[in-house]
Amino acid sequence: SFINAESLVYKFAFFNGMIVLPISLIPFFLYDYKKGTGRSLNPRLTKYEIAKRKFDRKEWKEAIIKFKYLALVPIGGPDEFYEKANKYIGLSYLMLKDLENANKYKDFVIKSNPQMFSLYYKLEKENDERKKNQLYENAIKYYNNNKYQFAIQNFEEYLNNNKNDFQARLFLGNSYYFNKNYNKSIECFEEILSLTSDFNSDCYEMLTWNYYALKDFNNSMKYHKTAIRNNPGLKQNDQFYHLYKKNLVQCPKC
Repeated sequence: SFINAESLVYKFAFFNGMIVLPISLIPFFLYDYKKGTGRSLNPRLTKYEIAKRKFDRKEWKEAIIKFKYLALVPIGGPDEFYEKANKYIGLSYLMLKDLENANKYKDFVIKSNPQMFSLYYKLEKENDERKKNQLYENAIKYYNNNKYQFAIQNFEEYLNNNKNDFQARLFLGNSYYFNKNYNKSIECFEEILSLTSDFNSDCYEMLTWNYYALKDFNNSMKYHKTAIRNNPGLKQNDQFYHLYKKNLVQCPKC
């Protein structure tokens, strides 16, 4: 009589205490229907393939989440997926222009792709420019709202990398003056005078007020005269022009 080969397999498996699926069903468990290919029996490879598909689809944030599992050092030490995962996390952050996080993975990225150094450099320049503009805008906003301590903090940080922005330094000097830190204000205006002549009139005027506030009337009067000589238009400013007519005792030479 006809022998059913598949029934023999089941009987053999049963008698040995095992369950054996028909060969025709095995591919069902190894097939990845989303990808359309066979599923790997290596769990790290499987996770890598899923994460890589996210990256290839430009789903950067999702790719980062998937790769971060592989970016941890395995118990047996770093493997190929550890290196690749860290590289792709860095690349994903670069694509998102998140330079702060991208820099954490910079070594992995450049090690596998040295030409990516130019992209890092470009993003660093863009980030510096963006930060610089933001600092200046914040400083001006605080200055216009009479929040001089915050203005000082932002102007100082901005000037750390923009030392020749004398307009910003002028605002910094004014901020110190309005914050009643007269000595620091004087330092700002004297530094500007030593580096450029474009703001002489403004500096002389503010030095007059700073020394006046410190009751150093000799220096105040000296800059008062220099300011008016440098900018005759100050004669139209009654408060400034007639400043020493109220202080004849302190300034007998007026």
